[in-house]
Amino acid sequence: MNELLSTGQTIYALAAACHGICFAAHAAGLERSVDGGHTWQSAYASLDAGQRPFTAAVALSPAFASDRTAWAGVAGGVLRS
Repeated sequence: MNELLSTGQTIYALAAACHGICFAAHAAGLERSVDGGHTWQSAYASLDAGQRPFTAAVALSPAFASDRTAWAGVAGGVLRS
């Protein structure tokens, strides 16, 4: 079973890009997969922000394949990669 789904998290938004890259927004943050959703890692791990923010939305640049830009909707604003 997919590890993200097995945590019981409600997924608020999904975004899929090229080559199996996808993102899932949920109450405990934003997860990123590079293998089509088989495994997931926190997209916020490099922020060193302590608790990961509730993330209600995620969007990818139309040119994600080249610019790797993603936006995450969090309480109080939008984070940009």
